[in-house]
Amino acid sequence: DKATPAIIWAAPATVTYGTALSTTQLDASSTVPGAFTFSPALDTVLDAGCQQLSATFTPTETTKYNPATATVMLAVTSSTYAFETSVARLVIRQDGTASSLIESQSGEELLQSAGLPFAAVSKGGNLFPATAFEPNGGLYHVTFGNSGVTADYSVTASTDSIVMQMAAIQGDGIDAIQMVKLNVPLSNSGGAALAVRWDSNSTVALMGLSEQVDTEVAGTTLSATTYPAFGMQGQRVAIVVAPTQQFLNTAQKVEHEFQLPSPTIGGVWAKQSPEVKESYLFTDLDESNADD
Repeated sequence: DKATPAIIWAAPATVTYGTALSTTQLDASSTVPGAFTFSPALDTVLDAGCQQLSATFTPTETTKYNPATATVMLAVTSSTYAFETSVARLVIRQDGTASSLIESQSGEELLQSAGLPFAAVSKGGNLFPATAFEPNGGLYHVTFGNSGVTADYSVTASTDSIVMQMAAIQGDGIDAIQMVKLNVPLSNSGGAALAVRWDSNSTVALMGLSEQVDTEVAGTTLSATTYPAFGMQGQRVAIVVAPTQQFLNTAQKVEHEFQLPSPTIGGVWAKQSPEVKESYLFTDLDESNADD
């Protein structure tokens, strides 16, 4: 009977996202002559998380030895960037994933646990999610996969909001850019026209800071999109998080801060007036009346 050779391969040390696999990680050996193939292969850049590496060993003397396989796990960490308001903390990883949005007082996690690329570009009928988010001077340089499109974001956190501005865009053939996408699995939704989701404790909203930014909610995903036809560079969106009972007051403050239209009815802010149904949020809002 043929013997199965032993493979000697210790679990590699943790690497940071962006590190290509090398012989430092793919360093399996055997006690008999032969050749290794690895999956993923040399020079592969792995996603952040705990990733499996596998090795297949083919012995030189196939009449005496069987092929052998082995696996090890490699931890890939990612640098993170945090932006804080008075009530919330948004974390975006170096790989472009919005990984956390914590309500500070309760500690409630407001994003889906798996995270979601914080932005995406539509080009040629395909959607390319953000795959890198890296500091670039006072901006953040964002890469959208292999689309050939990159962008530079300005991110400013204040007491009531986190504002993301499209400072510059590189690349052509763009159909649209989802400047911000957040997967917010709270129990209530503001309907198709209002980018807001909430539960009894917390509310998360995206507010376009000009008419050129289209905000919407689809399922649990809030998004803010801008289009080349209306001008993309310079557009801004505010991420607003507030305790649900205080959300309208916070939204009004953001409107005033950025000089957005803020109409009143009989001296009362329209979104709080008993004479109007439309509002970012009101006590009897549900899926059926959110767009009335």
